[in-house]
Amino acid sequence: MNLKTLFPTDEYPYRHWLATVLIGPLLYIVFGAIESGKPAWTMYPLVVFMGMLFSLPTFLVYLLSYNYLSLLRLHYMALRLMLSGIAIVGIVISNYLMKGTQAPYIGVTYSIAAFIGTFLIRRKFQQKRDEAS
Repeated sequence: MNLKTLFPTDEYPYRHWLATVLIGPLLYIVFGAIESGKPAWTMYPLVVFMGMLFSLPTFLVYLLSYNYLSLLRLHYMALRLMLSGIAIVGIVISNYLMKGTQAPYIGVTYSIAAFIGTFLIRRKFQQKRDEAS
């Protein structure tokens, strides 16, 4: 396995990861503001940084899964949903390992963000499948 195989030049996995780590904290802050009445916008940069840091193991699994699944002859929506499921399972496992009182809320908001990112980011899987043939 070479680095080109592990780190695809296609932007979809990187955009999906970035969307998840940017939208997740927004949802967390908004839900927190609804619950407490006080939005914590000053925490956003820190939460984004920590989200990027803690999501790296899941992102590597996501990249490997992306490389494998994008070669299969599946409908693009099935691929997107499978990748989203992999991301959500990784988020849940990461938050379970972190524990803490806020871990369930963080897990839910990042899972919602991963699902939203699935539909926000456009990707044509046909191109990668054609290259593999």
